Amino acid sequence: MSAALFLDRQSIPFAYRTPIPIATITAYRPGNPIHTPTQAFIAAQFYLGTTRLRAMGEILPYSAELIRLTEAHARTGKFFDMNAYWVPLPQNLRVWLVLFEGQWYIDPPVPDATPGESAAGCVFVILDTRTNDMMRAGGIRPCSHYQVRPARQIIQDFFLAKGISASPGTRAYGILM
Repeated sequence: MSAALFLDRQSIPFAYRTPIPIATITAYRPGNPIHTPTQAFIAAQFYLGTTRLRAMGEILPYSAELIRLTEAHARTGKFFDMNAYWVPLPQNLRVWLVLFEGQWYIDPPVPDATPGESAAGCVFVILDTRTNDMMRAGGIRPCSHYQVRPARQIIQDFFLAKGISASPGTRAYGILM
């Protein structure tokens, strides 16, 4: 019952800085629709458990944003090979970029090996809005490094908000690129 209440909570512009209960994460079913930041946190932490990234102590939700894949690429510094998927990814694909804060280390691939040094910071999970599956996860670095948007992205967003076309061949496109 507590899992259902947690999943149905109102969408909020900020993250509750408390760990997500384990029962809520285990109740998550892959492929469930993700409509709110709270649901994105739950799905992302579920998928984070399938990676070699591990937390020493509590995992705290930091932020969950619905953004374009190109912006997620710019903010995480991780390249996506658009041709690696069976179905080509649209350039304007919307994804959830979810950040978690904690003390992190990478689990070694061999069970007997000693884990590496831990580091404080944020890790990211990118969720595909079409399938609600994880596309990528990683990056142990300061949380503030994920919030920086390149100047080109800020200008493009401004142009879009003003309704200015920045198509190839236009003067606006030349300025942006």
